[in-house]
Amino acid sequence: MTSTNGKKEPAIVPFIRALYPDASEEELRQAQRAMMDYLAAVLRIFDRIERERSGDSLDEENRSRISGE
Repeated sequence: MTSTNGKKEPAIVPFIRALYPDASEEELRQAQRAMMDYLAAVLRIFDRIERERSGDSLDEENRSRISGE
């Protein structure tokens, strides 16, 4: 999708515009940035949970060494 200034808009822009139809261009940019920051945080949380879940398959010797026992 191309904006009025000829630059290609990220795919999330139509979603943001639908949420805030009366927002100014600056407000839309702020909302887009906030949404991208939120999604990045959610992805980091998901990745960490997945790493921790894969660590649950460690044997007892490794678990005790990690927990400091």
